[in-house]
Amino acid sequence: AVVAQHGDIRRSDELHREALELATRLGHAPSLRFLLPELASNAYFLGDWDHVLATTERYESEAAAGNPHLRHQLLASRSGVRIARDDVAGGLADALSAVEIGREAADPQALGPSLSWAIYANHVAGRRLEAEAALDEVVADPQLADYAYQPHSQLVGVELGRVDDVRRAVEGWVPSRWKEASLALLRGDLAIAADLYHEAGSLPEEAFVRLRAARDFATQGRRAEADHQLDLALAFWRSVGATRYIAEADALRAQAATA
Repeated sequence: AVVAQHGDIRRSDELHREALELATRLGHAPSLRFLLPELASNAYFLGDWDHVLATTERYESEAAAGNPHLRHQLLASRSGVRIARDDVAGGLADALSAVEIGREAADPQALGPSLSWAIYANHVAGRRLEAEAALDEVVADPQLADYAYQPHSQLVGVELGRVDDVRRAVEGWVPSRWKEASLALLRGDLAIAADLYHEAGSLPEEAFVRLRAARDFATQGRRAEADHQLDLALAFWRSVGATRYIAEADALRAQAATA
């Protein structure tokens, strides 16, 4: 988890797999229950979304039987998958459930990432007041802001005119690729931010930011650069069936072609 927090999802995944192999060999059930959601989180970032959905479904079934371990992490990842696949209602429901579980846990590591993602989920669902309330809560508490890595929600903050608040929160983080990427994003260097997300192994974040970079380039009349960013974003979105963002990219390309 520490490796991931410093911005190396690929290495984090390798270490988690090694730990899973050891825990399986030893038959250590508590370690297995911890590691499987961590691997599902890695799978979200690395683009194995079928694994995310299967693991979440398994843990949701077990939660119904009274074992809620690490559900917030899985629900937030599934929320990202669902929104990307244009199931906004399902994605919002997962995001709100993750926040509720995070509050019950009374742990910033559980609430911070869940509440940060809920900024974006609420925004996409047209719930501006709820998005602003979640943003207010995150930027007001450094313990929560430490886990607010998602560029989706940072860009909502920019759209809401809160870039200075978001920047202050990010500046309080320890040095990491996440911090470098977020600061690049907040100063408008979206292509640079996307490159940093790629280096981190955070592929949905990379593709999301590339889509926004393409939009900015197209607005500036920089067609070749916009097309390049769209090509890179679409390669990932198509690989995971992210119909919402595929449609957005296709519409942007068509609009640029007629400009």
